[in-house]
Amino acid sequence: MLNVLIVHNDIYFSKVLINNIMLNNTDLRIKMIATDGEEALDILLNKENNIDIVLLDLNLPKHNGFEILDNLINEGKYNNSIIVILDEPIKKSKIKHNPLIYSLINRNAGIENIVKEIIGLKRLKQNEKNFLKDKYYTKQKITKELMYIGYNPKYKGTKYLVETIFLVNVKKENKFPRLEKDIYPILSKKYNKSVNTIKCDIIRATNQVKFDAKDTKFKKYFGNFIEEKINPKLVIHTILNKITYDI
Repeated sequence: MLNVLIVHNDIYFSKVLINNIMLNNTDLRIKMIATDGEEALDILLNKENNIDIVLLDLNLPKHNGFEILDNLINEGKYNNSIIVILDEPIKKSKIKHNPLIYSLINRNAGIENIVKEIIGLKRLKQNEKNFLKDKYYTKQKITKELMYIGYNPKYKGTKYLVETIFLVNVKKENKFPRLEKDIYPILSKKYNKSVNTIKCDIIRATNQVKFDAKDTKFKKYFGNFIEEKINPKLVIHTILNKITYDI
């Protein structure tokens, strides 16, 4: 269920819009209506309200739509979440590249076309939520496999290796990505660490596993590769092969 906030000073228009949204979209819920900018900001800046989609009129009392957008620009949660409803022509260059805005639509385009825009944004949001759910599930699966063979979840190297395996799975097509060129730089940027630090922490966590592990478990898990040096690349390949059909 996605929560919708309608911000418009014409309450009659808002009611007509609500009736049309709810007609065939049971997965949308009109969470609230705001008729002025101050009320809208109170709702949007309160994290407990969990607003997913915002329909925003620009011509509002107290704080207009432009001021609302300015106040929300640093609230990353509303990126690509706002449909701006225009009551009159404006210079679109003012807000064209605003990351908060999904689309602009003129009120005169009709309720049916406005609802189509809402449905388009709804599908985008649902896809994003499904991706985050799949991402969480996949990382949990990877973490479980690493802990099974003895990785300590408290080690930074283990955390980095979980991320590495996930990114390799996302990026792999016909060939295995190059860790130091394709993967570690992404983690370096995310965690503000050098590529060498990411690499060394992963190797350190892996070496500790090999030092602590019982040969019987390793033979069972890595099969014929047990005689080779257990390194991050082998661990990544093996875990991805183990969980491929569950991702």
